[in-house]
Amino acid sequence: MNINEYSKALLNELKDIDREEAENAVNYYTELLQESDDPEAEMKRLGSPKDLASKIRSENGCTLRNEFTKTAGDTASSGSSAGRVIALILTFPFWLTVYILIITLWIIVGAVYFSVVLSVPACLLAFAVNIFGKLSISLEALFLGIFLAGLSVLLFRPFCAMCKGIWILFKGFSCFLFGIRSERNRLTERKPVSKIALLSGTAAAILGLVFFGVIWTRNEKNYDNIIYADYTKEYVQEVDDSFTSLEVYANIGDVKIVKLNEGEPRIECRYIKEEELTIEEGSELKVVYNDEIDNNYVNFNLHSFRKDNHTQINIYLPDTDFERIKTDLSLGDILISGIDSDSFEIYCDCGDSTIENISAKKLQVQNNLGDIDMKEFISDDTSINDDCGDISLSSGKLSGNTVINCSLGDIDINASELENVEVTDDCGDISADDCTVTGGGKFTDDLGDIELGFKGNNYSIITYIDMGDSEINGKKTYSDGSGNVKIEANCSCGDITINYGE
Repeated sequence: MNINEYSKALLNELKDIDREEAENAVNYYTELLQESDDPEAEMKRLGSPKDLASKIRSENGCTLRNEFTKTAGDTASSGSSAGRVIALILTFPFWLTVYILIITLWIIVGAVYFSVVLSVPACLLAFAVNIFGKLSISLEALFLGIFLAGLSVLLFRPFCAMCKGIWILFKGFSCFLFGIRSERNRLTERKPVSKIALLSGTAAAILGLVFFGVIWTRNEKNYDNIIYADYTKEYVQEVDDSFTSLEVYANIGDVKIVKLNEGEPRIECRYIKEEELTIEEGSELKVVYNDEIDNNYVNFNLHSFRKDNHTQINIYLPDTDFERIKTDLSLGDILISGIDSDSFEIYCDCGDSTIENISAKKLQVQNNLGDIDMKEFISDDTSINDDCGDISLSSGKLSGNTVINCSLGDIDINASELENVEVTDDCGDISADDCTVTGGGKFTDDLGDIELGFKGNNYSIITYIDMGDSEINGKKTYSDGSGNVKIEANCSCGDITINYGE
């Protein structure tokens, strides 16, 4: 009798038990025979299919019932009783939390394992794309992929075991909770580990890790020559000082605009492609940098975190009053310091904007993703918007109208003088400390706390709150003061705390 015949006969002998249990048992013994050096001797040791079937039934408690079958005698103690139903309702928060924790554990285990697995094709894609452009980087990605592939193989059985354990925990808790008796036990014997999978996984992991480490170390030493081979590390161009306006457009890199301390007005760049940089002079100085992505290179490497080597555009301006300063940056940080201009228009898609020691008649700042930090500035008409990031203002003198909007992040205003101010935050806290408002102020927060501190007593304060507490000068109240400056605070979910006085 060969292995197939033996397996079919064993399955036939187990036809009176649960089909899934029978198939599990047959699969186990089939693999055992296939991996045996002498299958015939192993079959003699196991006995006839009939004897082995009897052994499986006796050792594993297999019966004719389904997994969750209940006997008539169990009915009285099952979850259908009125007492159990009431207990389930009363303990709803507890057992729901347990289910959530079990499912969360399942998701975490799956996320960790599949993050390793899915990283393999990502590395292979980086290898394929970079092979004709950056060979050393492509080899780095290749051996990293080999290491992760080997690790995926080695982690497969532990992953399956953990999933099985979580399922048993889930099922056991459900049986306990709803009074269901499980008459069937799993097989206690484990399937043998595949030697081929174990050896291939170990070899791939060790080989990939060793070669990846060697190549990564070599690439780290020659980082500039590998990554920035097509870039100019230092570029300087002096410009005429007759311009009254400045426009800067860049799709990548940090932009710094500062007042000139010495030398001639100039533009200093680091790590740029000269052919992608355009400088137009005249009454308006226009700087455009558009670094086109190399189709033969994907920046998929472990060296990109290095902060010392990245595109920078530094513009040094003369000490004069400008008519207009505009920046439009796609990816990178913006710093503007010591500049006076009638108009500032600052746009940044992804990066932080830092503005300090400036004076403007009109100031407009727009960030899509990143923080806005402003200090020691003067503006007659101000608009500040941030979709995702914190807004921080300190030592500002804001006359006229000031509008501050933030979709996700905190708004913090310190030691500033404001005339008419309107602050809106969809999700985050609003705080103002040591500030003076002379015209009026409105603060609105959908989700977060509002904490305001004003100097002076000439205020009339009213608060509106849906969920939370309202406190003015230490008192639980929704209105206070009879001054000429109206302060209104609206909060949908959160606390409002306002203090004012000398």
